[in-house]
Amino acid sequence: PPILRISRRLVPLVRYKILTGEDTKELGLALMEPTQQERLLTRKEIDFSYTFDNKARFRVNIFFQKSEISISMRQIQMKIRTIEELNLPPVTHEFTRPAQGFVIITGPSSHGKSTTLAAMIDEINQEKSMHIITIEDPIEYIFTDNKSIIEQRELYQDTLSFAGALRAAFRQDPDVIM
Repeated sequence: PPILRISRRLVPLVRYKILTGEDTKELGLALMEPTQQERLLTRKEIDFSYTFDNKARFRVNIFFQKSEISISMRQIQMKIRTIEELNLPPVTHEFTRPAQGFVIITGPSSHGKSTTLAAMIDEINQEKSMHIITIEDPIEYIFTDNKSIIEQRELYQDTLSFAGALRAAFRQDPDVIM
């Protein structure tokens, strides 16, 4: 059956039928555009974001397992939370202050890296007039320009590589924040 992770526990939806390989294949193909389908068949896995009726947004990973298609979806909050709402340490604000710099946030999957970066980018957007470019795989949070201009580029959809996107960004604006 489909399985949800609720409070770190795997909960099978036993009232639903057990999904067959054909079921997951049809679902996966319905979520993807033709170029994404082609990339899945070529590379055997794909990450992308999916928005359902502007009501819910998901990070989707479709991959092969035992020659069948499997799907993992993680819901992304539509609202970008602040550093305070995330209960991050106050020092996090300091990373949004410099006009230049390099910040690396690391950690396991689903531990808040993208959420933390989104809070920091949105704080810059609310407080400073900057040019911000994100290069993501896939785009998770959607920003609305406020004081800053934010360009969001998704790997494979908007650019073929991180390196190419970085070169283009610095040619475009040497003072860009990334």
